[in-house]
Amino acid sequence: MTTLVPRLRDFSIFNNPFRPFNEIEELFRGLPDEAFAAPNGNMMIPAVEFVELPEFYKVKAELPGLEAKDIDIQINGDLLTLSGEKKEEKKTEQMNVHFTERRYGKWQRSFRLPASADPTRVEATMNNGVLDVTIIKRVEAKPQVIKVKTV
Repeated sequence: MTTLVPRLRDFSIFNNPFRPFNEIEELFRGLPDEAFAAPNGNMMIPAVEFVELPEFYKVKAELPGLEAKDIDIQINGDLLTLSGEKKEEKKTEQMNVHFTERRYGKWQRSFRLPASADPTRVEATMNNGVLDVTIIKRVEAKPQVIKVKTV
């Protein structure tokens, strides 16, 4: 007799529709974390936050171990580029490093600025390893409040 309740399909290993994804995941599971790093394995890529406020935009980048002299900020058209280099400390013969998770090398991050940003009015400060770039908005881009008068 045929039932009205459909049978559950057999999702064995051979007819599992997600099997190709599982196989791909298995390929990457055995690789060390270093396999997903930059080609030289030690490239520093700073974390960045881009925030909009009513009067300006603010870009904050975490750059631990860097000083202001190690950082370059350029604006070309509407492209803001932060770059720099974190140099590796010199190792002495007495130093025996077993492993390191610290990142060194040149880095660069670029961001397309909104049309309301004024690329001629930019300020940057560095405090405790955090770069703070402020980009003032154009006058015409700032919100205007118009009060309604009663007659």
